[in-house]
Amino acid sequence: MEKSYTKVIFFPVSVDHKDTMRKIRSLAELEVFRTVARLGSFSAASESLALTKSAVGKSIARMEEKFDGPLFFRKNGRQQPTALGHRLLTASDRILFEADYLEGYVSDGGEEINGSLSINIPISFGRRCLLEPLISFVRRYPNIDLEVSFSDRFVDISEEPYDLCVRLGDQVEEHAATVIDVGAQDYGLYASPGYISDRGTISGRNDIARHSFIVFGRGLTHSSLEFKINGKRFHEAIRPKYIFGEGESMLEATVQGLGVAKLPDWLCKDAVDAGNLIQLCDGWVFHPRPIRIVLPKNKPRPTATNLLIEKLERSLSNPLCGKQ
Repeated sequence: MEKSYTKVIFFPVSVDHKDTMRKIRSLAELEVFRTVARLGSFSAASESLALTKSAVGKSIARMEEKFDGPLFFRKNGRQQPTALGHRLLTASDRILFEADYLEGYVSDGGEEINGSLSINIPISFGRRCLLEPLISFVRRYPNIDLEVSFSDRFVDISEEPYDLCVRLGDQVEEHAATVIDVGAQDYGLYASPGYISDRGTISGRNDIARHSFIVFGRGLTHSSLEFKINGKRFHEAIRPKYIFGEGESMLEATVQGLGVAKLPDWLCKDAVDAGNLIQLCDGWVFHPRPIRIVLPKNKPRPTATNLLIEKLERSLSNPLCGKQ
């Protein structure tokens, strides 16, 4: 019988787990590490895994000793992966996903998973955060046909022919939908080194009024910044200087030195790593926005959909899920 192949618009990427598998022999250690990264807390991970907090801490300490470096740092009250931690998280997702696949494959008698999926994802977030897990998914299940639509418009999944949507933010209006919260976007204030050199940094709330702000929206005459400092909430009015209706354009305007912008950390990661952006006001905590999977409530959910949900839950649980 001729083998069918996945219809997909992406180019596959190579995966090399040799370094990780050489240093870590226990999948349980990887699960502990990934749970801390997903929940952002040793205490929350211990509750989720039914372990003591001490056992979680010792497991992370053993891994840090094996990899000769810290895997987490504390920011905004959460345990955030370091650069080393991000690399390990990417490998952990793949290895644990393949381990789950192996278990299911044996339990199902080696039957291949078939089917077709149609999904809708945001443009910038989809390209930066979802391409790699989607590529990994279709490589693992080559008999699943995948159709991916990139769009920033609001999609009513109860009215349109999608099996799954990924949403950023709080907007879920349709009643005939099932919503799965899988992570959160953390935000920061960003500006280019050139802009900071010309206009100075923001050292306190009194500095806000003298800066040009780049904001997201349409036809705005006023906007505001809401944040916490040492747990105390502040609400500061700003007058937008430049208004964009799309995140990548806001990012480019900020990199080009037009002003200061509040942007998701995942969107700015590459520019920060390249030295093109600086994160300001490190002690200011902006309200995170949810990352959600939205499904039609009354539509049957085949195995292919459940497998994709599991893959996306693992990938999107990392708050900084940009390119690693």
